[in-house]
Amino acid sequence: RALFQEGGDSLLRIVARRGDVLGSALGRQLVGPGGFESLPGQAADVAKGTFYLYFPTKEHLLAALRQRFVASFGDELQRGMDRRPAGDWLGRLRVWVETAVRLHFERLALHDVVFHDFRVEDRRLKKDDNVIIDRLAMFLEQGKRARAWSVADSRLMAVMLFHAFHGAVDEVASTDRIKHVRVTRSLQTFFRRAVAPG
Repeated sequence: RALFQEGGDSLLRIVARRGDVLGSALGRQLVGPGGFESLPGQAADVAKGTFYLYFPTKEHLLAALRQRFVASFGDELQRGMDRRPAGDWLGRLRVWVETAVRLHFERLALHDVVFHDFRVEDRRLKKDDNVIIDRLAMFLEQGKRARAWSVADSRLMAVMLFHAFHGAVDEVASTDRIKHVRVTRSLQTFFRRAVAPG
């Protein structure tokens, strides 16, 4: 059955039902030859008419893919953290970093397609909210209330930590697993010191 032939479902439910878009035929096409500009067409066995029924423009598809990418990334981070005890605040923070670095490099090709290779010009489709930062800020605030660390402004700290993470993995930009381990350890140390009391 065609990827998007799920009558009546919302756009995001259609995308989400297939799981992580990286594992889908559509995801493979996006990171393959032609990339985003190769769509629409017989993308993942979707006829043009069906494609445009759910995605009036490529920008609508891109906006949905970005939302799905971020939501999936955030869910994976939470699952990783949940494997640590609820009161192990620093342990959960270490896992956040470890999981974020691993996911970034595993999904780098799709990340670059949906965030860098194609611009969304329609302001109505732009989402300035960053769910990853939102969740990290909530986690930091919870740790602050539990006296696990000292953070004056949990939201601001989350923004700074997220951009530190993103800058570090962008700097590595390599498939070398040894470098991935090094950047993970460096970020874990940086995060721990950033929230340390005093």
